[in-house]
Amino acid sequence: MVERSRGFWSFVDRSKLLMDKFYSAKAVLNQGLSRAGIEVGMFRGNHPTRVDEKGRLKLPAEFKRRVDEVYGPKFYITSMDGKRAQIYPLKEWELIETSMARMSPMDPVRRKFLDVTNFYGQMSEMDAQGRVLIPQKLRELAKVAGDVNVMGAQTWLDVVNAEMFDADMKKASGAVELTDSDLMAFAEKTKVVGS
Repeated sequence: MVERSRGFWSFVDRSKLLMDKFYSAKAVLNQGLSRAGIEVGMFRGNHPTRVDEKGRLKLPAEFKRRVDEVYGPKFYITSMDGKRAQIYPLKEWELIETSMARMSPMDPVRRKFLDVTNFYGQMSEMDAQGRVLIPQKLRELAKVAGDVNVMGAQTWLDVVNAEMFDADMKKASGAVELTDSDLMAFAEKTKVVGS
């Protein structure tokens, strides 16, 4: 087992807290926008597809339709862990940048977050065929080539190696499931404020 320094886990915990706060605030905002009749783009589901030999991913039709309706063709493609590519419509990534702008430039969590996301990250623009170029570093490190799963993550898309993801998700029984403790933790974290 590889032992990580306490500083690294402290960064991970603080980064997770930052992203949790950002997405909690965004969820409340999205609820308000939805009630006001303003469209909020959400990506849902798993769409198996392929990354071609040139590193291009053709967005699945359902996701492309959402991109065309809500976001436009510009993306920031990055990763938080090197295990999956995360395709953010540029409008969504800019919300994260706006949130970070409120942090001190000297904040080590901000610096580490930028270092990691810039290490993997690259701007991309969807071409006329609905394809985006996955950065080479991500294709190599996350093995995002050939058969992949493109999964909705509400406001961005996760792209993972299909075989590796399936193996990681399946338990010894071969089932992909949420445990009772997973469901209890989910219920606790998704409680609506004021209910």
